[in-house]
Amino acid sequence: MFSHRGLTLIHAGQRLADNYPMVEATFAGAGRTIPNLGVTGDTAWAFGAIIAVGDLYTAHRGCDGSCAPGWAQRGQVHHLFRDVRLLTRPVPADGRLGLWTPEPHVLAAVEEAMPR
Repeated sequence: MFSHRGLTLIHAGQRLADNYPMVEATFAGAGRTIPNLGVTGDTAWAFGAIIAVGDLYTAHRGCDGSCAPGWAQRGQVHHLFRDVRLLTRPVPADGRLGLWTPEPHVLAAVEEAMPR
């Protein structure tokens, strides 16, 4: 785990995870559906882009499966965000594993796309 807390950009990967059908089946088996966050437009299914900013206020490991039934994976680090704000448009950016600082031009584009 890392010690960073506070304002954090949220990046969407290049594609859906290979196990997405398993995720859907897990939700269905738990009598749940993948939540519709009410997001429409370009940001709803953006890939390879920064799509939101939020307050990363804590992280934990060692969940017994009760953290988010049907979703959280045991043994993984779970990052908890609050005050998440969707950008007005996705900002294309190459992602990386772990935390990273985007290039200055990407940060400027994120600033322009922040909701007012």
